[in-house]
Order: sequence, then structure tokens, then C-alpha cells
Amino acid sequence: MSRHQLGMVRGLTGSVIMGGGIAAMHYIGMAAMRLTAVFRFHPLLVILSVVFATVFSFAALMLAFDLREETRGTASRKTVAATVMGAAVSAMHYTGMASATFMPSAVAPNLSPAVSVSELGSAGIVLVIFIVLGVAVLTSAVNRRFSAQALEVRRLNEELEHRVIERTRQLTAVNEELRKEIAERQRRPRGVAGGAGGAGPHHTRDGDGRTGCLNRP
Repeated sequence: MSRHQLGMVRGLTGSVIMGGGIAAMHYIGMAAMRLTAVFRFHPLLVILSVVFATVFSFAALMLAFDLREETRGTASRKTVAATVMGAAVSAMHYTGMASATFMPSAVAPNLSPAVSVSELGSAGIVLVIFIVLGVAVLTSAVNRRFSAQALEVRRLNEELEHRVIERTRQLTAVNEELRKEIAERQRRPRGVAGGAGGAGPHHTRDGDGRTGCLNRP
């Protein structure tokens, strides 16, 4: 459930493990029963019960994975996911019970490995169950909070990256305009020194034929 994507292979693997766990819990519990009877199982119904547990577990797993996001996990859809998971347990249990045939036996059951559970022990079992459920709910809430923070950080990083790209584009455009302006100024012709009306030396000749040089400002 911690992965970003749940493929078909991972979904099937998870459903087989979950369905197998449900089936193992059921049949181990039945094997622990001590009755004045002998029970036999119908192989086809046993296989069908495991198939039911696996199929419903796969549907519940896919729904639970799809509803991890806050925006997609509406109350109705979460209720559907919980109902499917409950259906997996119920279908497996009743199909497994239907596969068992009990026949009376005159032989007394062997109670030596049996365990007697007192009222205090039952209360302790219920307490442990509620503690486990509480830890699971707390862990889910903390994980959801961390996921929300990770999404916010990713959104901020994407926004910052977008701003950096936009700023880089603006600076590139300004640099291009500046380059064009410098190139345009370099292509302009410069003024020629000297000439009529220009600054530079001016030669004159007086009446005696002597030549002089005047600097015109």
C-alpha cells in the first residue's frame, strides 16, 4: 500500500496472501475444535472457499489502494470497500462451513491439548484486539498526514521550478534584446574627421606668401 502504483501482479500477490490468511485462520480454527463428532471436508467446496476469499480480497485491496487519496476516498466508496472486505470473510467462512460434514462419534474427544479460556482471558483477548485496531487506525492517520505533507512539498517544488523556468525565459529575452541593441549600435557609421565645417587644422596664406596653420575648434 505504500507504493505509488499497484500493478496486476502485486495486486494478485497481495490478494493471494490475504485470502490465504483468511482461509488459514478459518480451517486452523476448525481443526482446534474438540467435539464428540468427526468432520470431513468436501474438497471442491474447500477450494471454492479459498477462491472466494482471494477474489473478494483482490477487489477490496484494489478499492483500498484506489481510495488512499483524500479527494477520492468519499464515505460511500470507503463503505463499499469495507463491505467487500467483509464479504470476503463471510463468503469464505460460510462456504468453508458448508464444505464440512459432521458425523457423530462414540469416541470421546481428546481434551489434553485443549485450553480453557476464562472470562478474564476473554476480556484480555478483546482488549488486545482493540489495541491492535487502535494502532492500525493511528498508523493509518499518521501515514495519511505524511502523505499529505509530501504532496504539498511536491506541489511547492513544482511551483518553484515553474517560476525558475519563467524567470530564465524572461532573462533570456532581455539578454537577446540587449545583444541586438549592441549589434545595431556597432553597425552605425562613425563621423569623418576634418572636411568642410569640421574640426581640424586649417591652412592659410598671407600677402607675403607665407603659409600658416590654424586649428579650427
